[in-house]
Order: sequence, then C-alpha cells, then structure tokens
Amino acid sequence: MQVHVSRQLGKTELVCFTRRGQFVTQLSLNILVSQIKLTAFPYELIAIDTSTDRPNVVLITLKPFQIRPLNLSITPKKVSPLYWGYLISGEQNALLLDRSAAPVNFLQGLSPASEVISVDTTTLLISSPPTDSLTADEPPSLCLAELKELDLELIF
Repeated sequence: MQVHVSRQLGKTELVCFTRRGQFVTQLSLNILVSQIKLTAFPYELIAIDTSTDRPNVVLITLKPFQIRPLNLSITPKKVSPLYWGYLISGEQNALLLDRSAAPVNFLQGLSPASEVISVDTTTLLISSPPTDSLTADEPPSLCLAELKELDLELIF
C-alpha cells in the first residue's frame, strides 16, 4: 500500500493506493500531521499530530478505520516503525514501544541530531553527528545497539 498525504486548512488528506498504483480510497483526517509512515503491520500508519500545541503520536488503522493517540512522556520529533513495534525519537531521547504501543525502554543522552533506524528485528543503528560541529571533515559516529542485550521484556 502507498499513501499520499496532503495538508490543507488544518486537515490531512490520505490518498491510498495499492502497490500497483490502483486507487483504493481517500480519507480526510481532522488532524494535521508533520510525519507519517507505514508500519510493519498491515493497514497501519504511525504519524506525528501537530494540530495541537504539543505534538503527539497517533496510530492510524485503516481497516477498520481508527485513530488512536498515544500519550507519551516525550515530545516526538520523529517516528520510526520497527519490525516488532515503534521508535519515537525526542530531542535527546527516544522511546521504544512494543506492538501494542506500550513503553518497553527509554533511551537517554542521544545527540539532538541523532538518527535511529532498525537494522533487523533485534538491532538498532544510531548515527550521531560529530561532537565538534566546526570540524567538517569528521565523520558521524555510528553505534549498533543489540536489543537482546538490553534486558527488555520482549521475546525475539
């Protein structure tokens, strides 16, 4: 499934297509999203709702249609779907959520510009900019976080 997002007048329009480009449906949401991604679960999207003063993460299920806001302890800057749940990145922290959106672990001390992606089901790749932003030739640092070693309450 592919989703096209259009933002107009404080609303978000989702236009859904099959993998072959065939139109499925168009939905109008009464929220304004700044970021939206397909998740690893069928007919599900994760997005950041910016229609209020404090941005919030919402899970959007297309079949049956449902929008579920998640009450999180951090202000989301970026959402990343994982194979087994979700990663919500804040200013200098990140929150790992399981499939049911329950908190699993809280990562602290990340650089504000850090990028975190899922390499496979149990490994995260964390990229951080150089510590001295004046040194242009210094490469970003990369770190692999093995989730099996973090003593999470997840079964892989």
